[in-house]
Amino acid sequence: MILNILGPGGSGKSTLKFALKKLNGFHTFVPITTRNMRKGEIDGIHYRFVTIEQFRSNNSIILIRDIGKDRLYGNDKYDIVNHKSVTITTLDVFGIRELEHLCIELKVVFLNIAEDERVKRMKRRGDSRGMISERLDIDKNFFQNISFKSPMLEINGGSVSEIIGRINNFLKD
Repeated sequence: MILNILGPGGSGKSTLKFALKKLNGFHTFVPITTRNMRKGEIDGIHYRFVTIEQFRSNNSIILIRDIGKDRLYGNDKYDIVNHKSVTITTLDVFGIRELEHLCIELKVVFLNIAEDERVKRMKRRGDSRGMISERLDIDKNFFQNISFKSPMLEINGGSVSEIIGRINNFLKD
């Protein structure tokens, strides 16, 4: 099964993904991106960082997301088809719908975190004012009235350990 963590910029997707990965039974894909590496990120661990040309010429990349300004994201088709036990992803709405179309077993966790908290987090990770403003504008339109065929758990806050507890209960259902 794939567990997808969905949320706007700064909602804690990566933090939650890596906290879950430390637990037994959870695995992750290493997504592919053309964006610049952030402070503390490691190529091959957090993402596989590639050029736009490498991204576009790789026919095995699926679930492609384009968030503008030449920032592309995707996953290797082999990883999706051959995933292990509970595999954690952070695909956007379109990626989730593509997985549903492929009839892959999926559950979605939506991190619906307040905008002011997300802005603080984006500043802490070093995002520029322009990047934060752009991301907030994109997210306002992107996360309105979302619904999926797959089961979804909405999270509005809490500590990482509390959220992990809620996710474990969600996975048992």
